[in-house]
Order: sequence, then C-alpha cells, then structure tokens
Amino acid sequence: MESFVGGSIYPVLRNFIDDERSGGLRTHIAMYEIWHGKRDPECHVHHLNRDKFDYCEANLIQLEKRIEHREADRRQKMLAEKVPNLHAFTYERLRELQDPRTMSREQFEAELAKIPTFTIDPDCDRREPYKRC
Repeated sequence: MESFVGGSIYPVLRNFIDDERSGGLRTHIAMYEIWHGKRDPECHVHHLNRDKFDYCEANLIQLEKRIEHREADRRQKMLAEKVPNLHAFTYERLRELQDPRTMSREQFEAELAKIPTFTIDPDCDRREPYKRC
C-alpha cells in the first residue's frame, strides 16, 4: 500500500500500473490526474500542505521542472519551521508562497519574514482531541 519515494512514504494504488514504475500508481498522482487531467510524466506533483493523505484539488499542483519542485519543497520546509501545521494557511496562500513560477525567492523570503514563528506546546499532544491548548 505504500511506496518509499525520495525519502518519503506515499500511499500507492497497487492494482494500477504507472508509466514510471511497475509497483503501482502513487495515489497523489492519480488524484491529480482526476482533478486536472493527464499530467506530463516529466512533471512532479506537489502537496502544498505536506499532508500526503490530502488529495483535494486545491492541495495538489504540478511543477514542470525538478528544480521547481526542489524550490517548492525548500519553501515548504521553511514555512513549516515557522508554522508547524501548514493547515493554518489557505491552499491559495500556500500555492502563492510555494510555487516558484508565481513568486521569486526574494519575494518569498520577504513574505516569510512577515510571518510570526509559532511553537507547539508539547503537553498539547497528550490532551484530549479538540481541547483548546
């Protein structure tokens, strides 16, 4: 059910054959194609909020070049260091911040500087779900 790809575990549809590999079709790629149509096999599908199980249309974008995907991942990591739960942002804002085709690195870094750094209370994780920390 899962595939180890690029240092990450992604859910896989085993009964489907992907052009890239015979072990199955990665679920986020299948869902991207359902929402947006056939992707270019040379392109990369990127999750905006880091949630590998969030397959909604707004969370998945296609990046044409490996360098664009690396830059989106770098930006995502920098955002997550400031705000650990990226669900705090709208998909539109995540797309704007992470997509290197729409915002230069300098603009991104200026926007990142405006975002306050949040910390997570370590005791919060041990409390009841939905309880305000």
